[in-house]
Amino acid sequence: MDFAHHYSARLRDDQRSQLFELGVASTVVASLPGDVSAPMTAWDVRESHSAWARIKSLADEWNALDIESTLFSEAERTAAQELSISPDWLFSYPQPEGAYLPVTYDLADYCRTCGTGATQIAPFRLIRAPRWQKRRMFALNWVFDEFFVEPTTYASIFEPLGVGSWPVHDRRGKPLADVVQLRIDDVVELDRTGLTSTSCPTCARPTYDAVLRGSYPALIHPTSGPIVRGDAWFGSGGSGWRLAVASAAVYRSAAAADVQGVTFRPLASRDIQRR
Repeated sequence: MDFAHHYSARLRDDQRSQLFELGVASTVVASLPGDVSAPMTAWDVRESHSAWARIKSLADEWNALDIESTLFSEAERTAAQELSISPDWLFSYPQPEGAYLPVTYDLADYCRTCGTGATQIAPFRLIRAPRWQKRRMFALNWVFDEFFVEPTTYASIFEPLGVGSWPVHDRRGKPLADVVQLRIDDVVELDRTGLTSTSCPTCARPTYDAVLRGSYPALIHPTSGPIVRGDAWFGSGGSGWRLAVASAAVYRSAAAADVQGVTFRPLASRDIQRR
């Protein structure tokens, strides 16, 4: 396991030179008119870097924005019994934009303040399917816990393991031939150990902060389902989502086929979590 940091800050040439001398490449991502001496600059570094302590000190000194993530080894993923699924590729928006919720969901238990409680009852609608190329899975902007798959990938990897599917429709409600949605119906209890929650002022339902450092907690009990959904709601600002959890068999099959577009992260060990 390693921890990665994507930093961004407005840096002068001499500050970028300091990073270069420490063995870190930086990229100017935006230069504002009249402020060319300190353009917005981004750089990536892992905590395993030999100069990590100095790099972090400089980033703190420069008030850099830090987006942290956890990197797992292939050995760690292969050894895991259960793995969370998160999107690397967000494609398009659910249709109709601004009005997709009542078209796609039962909103009887939905809270508009925290974005939790909706239940899917109809296929998602998209403008079109993506041009797949190397990637085979994606999630939608605004909907981070539903996963869409190229059909032959679904038929060869997910369907044989018992993962169901939803059709995906175009804006007029007609099926799209070149994309399907993974159907995740089973909801199981997720251990809340170590999670930070906030209660919604409207519905009082707790939502939890996303886990960026380390693993998400384990399921309370093992499950035989190929892909299940944890019962805890994550997110903030009205964008509630639940964790999708894949079995080891699903991960091994997807990894063998080099399925790109999502990241699999081992859940915390159930035995260790109980100690």
